[in-house]
Amino acid sequence: GQGIGAMLVPLDGMRSALIAAGPAELAGLQDSDLILSVNGTSIDAAHSLAEILLSYQPGDTVSISFVRDNTVLDVDLTFGSRDDLVY
Repeated sequence: GQGIGAMLVPLDGMRSALIAAGPAELAGLQDSDLILSVNGTSIDAAHSLAEILLSYQPGDTVSISFVRDNTVLDVDLTFGSRDDLVY
């Protein structure tokens, strides 16, 4: 579909969009991956990635569909808690 997906973009062109050792990185996601869906809910004008992610709790596991190098891949991601983050 048109306008679907959310690109993982480095914050300032250098720092990764992913938190080191965070759930997305541990699941294998990388900068420039295009997230298509979370647990089958497509990311589109009606469903932003942030909105979809807010519906889950720490410990929940979801299936993420994404595109890397023109290939659609799927990974399972288990949400952590903000308390687990180390800056």
